[in-house]
Amino acid sequence: MLHRIHGLGIWSPAHVLDLPFNPNSRTRDRRFAAILRLAGVTIVNVHLAHGQALLRRQLRHVAAHLTGAAVIIGDMNVVGPVRLPSFPDVGPRGTTHFAKGILPFRLDRCLARGLMSTGSAILDRGRSDHWPILVELDGPNRHG
Repeated sequence: MLHRIHGLGIWSPAHVLDLPFNPNSRTRDRRFAAILRLAGVTIVNVHLAHGQALLRRQLRHVAAHLTGAAVIIGDMNVVGPVRLPSFPDVGPRGTTHFAKGILPFRLDRCLARGLMSTGSAILDRGRSDHWPILVELDGPNRHG
């Protein structure tokens, strides 16, 4: 997808949403969200920018394109709480990445609207520099 050797992947037909970017940044990296609709739930896989202001703008952009029960999951690069209205953080709490192999961060998150988490875990890292997360969701619930 998009001539990259790394990034998001979904083995199903998905929609790609362009995310806001900073044209004045040194890297000018474009970011995208992969959107999959499955059993009445929209699942969005993201790898957001590194700048805190920009990545929060990207999250608001994704949320603005979603209706109904939805999940936003992936490498959010967020430091601190997310605070995206109507999307509580339902992912596991714990370190999912060590910056420069030293500094622990919880960068990988799962936000869900209209669904309840029935369990979550941080999985073995494998060959990635991040530990993947697993989130079990039930719903849609009537309170989202």
